[in-house]
Amino acid sequence: MHRSQPGTHDKKMKTSKNSGRGGKKKPGRGIGAAKKAASRSKRSPNSLFSQANHEDPNAPNGHFKSRSKEEINECIFRISEAAISSRNLDDFFFSIHRHIAELMPAHNFYIALYDSVNDMLSFPYFVDECDPTPAPKKLGKGLTEYVLRTGKPLLASPEVFAELEKSGEVESIGAPSIDWLGVPLKMDGQIIGALVLQTYTEGVRYGQEEMNVLKFVSGQVAMAVNRRKIEEEVQERGRLLASVFESIQDGISILDLDYRIIRVNPAMEKWYAHAMPLIGKKCFEAYHLRDQACAVCPTRQSLETGQAAYEVVPKVGTGGEVTGWMDLYSFPLIDQRTGQMRGVIEYVRDITERKTAEDRLQASLREKEVLLREIHHRVKNNMQIISSLLNLQSRHIQDPGVLEVFKESQRRIRSMALIHERLYQSADLSRIEFSQYLDNLTHRLLHSYQVDSDRIRLSLHTEEVFLNVNTAIPCGLIVNELISNALKHAFPDGRRGEVAVELHRNEGGEFLLRVRDNGVGFPKTLDYRRTETLGMQIVVTLVDQIDGTIEMGASGGTDFQIRFKEILYKPSL
Repeated sequence: MHRSQPGTHDKKMKTSKNSGRGGKKKPGRGIGAAKKAASRSKRSPNSLFSQANHEDPNAPNGHFKSRSKEEINECIFRISEAAISSRNLDDFFFSIHRHIAELMPAHNFYIALYDSVNDMLSFPYFVDECDPTPAPKKLGKGLTEYVLRTGKPLLASPEVFAELEKSGEVESIGAPSIDWLGVPLKMDGQIIGALVLQTYTEGVRYGQEEMNVLKFVSGQVAMAVNRRKIEEEVQERGRLLASVFESIQDGISILDLDYRIIRVNPAMEKWYAHAMPLIGKKCFEAYHLRDQACAVCPTRQSLETGQAAYEVVPKVGTGGEVTGWMDLYSFPLIDQRTGQMRGVIEYVRDITERKTAEDRLQASLREKEVLLREIHHRVKNNMQIISSLLNLQSRHIQDPGVLEVFKESQRRIRSMALIHERLYQSADLSRIEFSQYLDNLTHRLLHSYQVDSDRIRLSLHTEEVFLNVNTAIPCGLIVNELISNALKHAFPDGRRGEVAVELHRNEGGEFLLRVRDNGVGFPKTLDYRRTETLGMQIVVTLVDQIDGTIEMGASGGTDFQIRFKEILYKPSL
């Protein structure tokens, strides 16, 4: 009456009309389980679980001789011994069955365990004449579940079962038995399962005494089952952790507080096969062929600080040569019970291929850096050559207007050459610090125009700004043209004044470049955007090139304000 397959219990009930739930003894598949269990103890199932040993010839039909307290205590003692000596839960469950069979008929016996977390009922031990071992299942309305729900023992005779079935408490499950006896297994007030006996044989019945004996035994069984279950769970977790430890392809070493290796995984044994055996050696002896701790040692850092540490360390071969490189992570090994450090776990990853690729990349970058510096240097030299050629040519020019054109071209070339000169000298070959460039450029222009610094004062109000080449060269030319224009036209007839340059970063990554003077001002009748002079045409064109805007202030003197963002590199199509 413990279980059924859907649609089977009705048929089985019909075959036993005369007895209500039972009938004559039925041979079945469950006997095989008892035979297998019996074979482990080298005794036959009949000698283990037969009711013949319990019959009292003077007792009424179907009753068995009483068992003394000594016999019951002896059974409990043997179950406690089995809980310690059994190799696994299967052997332990078999021992429980065998010892209970010494007190009462136990030809059909099973242990059900309830998993409250997953709400599952399983049958780890199941010996039955008629039914196979049930699969784990959710709680239903069988007699086993009834005992689990109520937490009380149940002796279900045919009459008792009929009443329970009529009230909807239970349903007919499995082959009909004559008597079904089940007691809950309790641990710390929680129901963890049930012990169940049942009989299919006429004349073999259970009574209150068998229930009391089973109740008395169940307490010790529950403790023993719970203890063995916990032990097996711990062992299973240990096996799982060991399997993970052995399967990890990176190296793992466990060291004590004295750097001594106490466990390694196969990866470490493979990498350091030349130093085997590793266990018992100190890490610097086995892995680095040294007689003292390494100068750079993350394990020592972890031992001293109690914190995780990391370093890239060499992989040492048989002769002490460096054969590769390793990422070495060290983690303190803490005893969870005491909170004290017991050693260090070293986690090692072979990064030889990655480091080789990184080294090649770094070498390639250094080569490119040298090449870029040479390019900037040569561009700067070539521009200086062009400037020198213009200077030589200008010596043969008599026309002052043409001569000024040559000089302006020289100044423009020098402003661009200065960019490449600073890039050549910079740590970053793609960007320059523009405020220093402006300081250098403006003073060169004052020198080029032979300006008296007492008459025209130059002031710079700039913050540190880094610009790439695509932005720096146009901005340099813009400043060159605007300052040149101010020096030539803003202060006629020896007039005194000031030329100011400002550079600031605004919100949103926008820059403000401002060139102003307090001279005579820009002619009101002249539109600087449409002027025919080459200088202003260059300024307007370059502002468009950097996607900027240019405005001229209306106050005294001339005040040009240019707003722009850094031009990102765009690959050529």
